[in-house]
Amino acid sequence: ISHPMVPRPASVSSPPIATVTGKRLSEPQIQRARDAIRDLEQRFPTSAETYPGRFDLQGRLYRNGSAPFIGQAAVTRALSVNKDAFTWSTSAVDVSGAGDLGYAYGTVEFNSGQKPASYLRIWKRLSSGEWKVVLDLIG
Repeated sequence: ISHPMVPRPASVSSPPIATVTGKRLSEPQIQRARDAIRDLEQRFPTSAETYPGRFDLQGRLYRNGSAPFIGQAAVTRALSVNKDAFTWSTSAVDVSGAGDLGYAYGTVEFNSGQKPASYLRIWKRLSSGEWKVVLDLIG
């Protein structure tokens, strides 16, 4: 948000993100992590029944009109009332320089005819190498 009287900067840049230790993965390693998240997004569940299994134990689900649902049990309860099927269309995927966090965003369409919405998902790589959702937001 900018004030109409204040000129906006031509561009904004941010330093590369890395872990607290400052270790950064090589570009091929980062690309493999991006590809992994892109693949997970393409295979993300299209119904609420299998959706909660993709969440981290402390994952958060945000939906309009409700407080966040925190943890797999709360996410499962929240999604159990949703019998709709949906289609994800991912616009972008990226990962941190350390390769331990990633995100994806795009649009979701509901088979019930509900208006399409935007989504954001943040993924965390576990020590096992498996990726789990730590934040899922549809707005």
